[in-house]
Amino acid sequence: MNRWVMIVFSLTLTILAMASVGLEGVLAAGTTAAATTIKLSSSQRLDDNGTSMKGQLILAATMTTGDGKAVSGRPVSFYENVDLLGPRQALLGTATTDSTGSAAIAYQPSQPGSQTVVARSEAGGGFAAAQGEMSLNVVAVDPPFKPEAKPLTSIGDALAIVFGVATASTWLVLFGVLIRAIVGIRSSGRLASAESTAASDSALRVIKSRNRRAES
Repeated sequence: MNRWVMIVFSLTLTILAMASVGLEGVLAAGTTAAATTIKLSSSQRLDDNGTSMKGQLILAATMTTGDGKAVSGRPVSFYENVDLLGPRQALLGTATTDSTGSAAIAYQPSQPGSQTVVARSEAGGGFAAAQGEMSLNVVAVDPPFKPEAKPLTSIGDALAIVFGVATASTWLVLFGVLIRAIVGIRSSGRLASAESTAASDSALRVIKSRNRRAES
């Protein structure tokens, strides 16, 4: 008797388990993820004093359901369409939607011109995947990394000037020595020529004088 009770009890549990699995499948099949939409916008980033920060923007994505209700607690990733060894999307950052369905990140463009920004949220939490796209015309750009002045740059410039002046002075001195040498050689040549001419004239005079004496 006890054996039959155990068999009936086991069969009952098996039937209940199968029915539970089937009911879950039916419920899952009847439940669909809620459709969502994402709208993108941009604005100028401000500092704590309310002053515009050059070259920096705020990218905001608002996620809502089909009937306009805000979707909160959903991660949204922001991308920029780039052409780097082929078209691709560069991740700019990720933020989670708040109670109003908004998620925002700070964005600092690296170059001016027309750019395309994409915001995407994957499916999850009973919501379907969604994506939004927006075109930006970037005018002002402030590079995120500014080149720093190299150490001892001013000293290096001063040394370059000193070496330049010293080199120029050396060449001027050498040029002056060369000019003096040329002038000295010419002067010596003229002097030697004059002395030679004078010696010749003196010899001629002596010869003429002897010839006159011999004739007399």
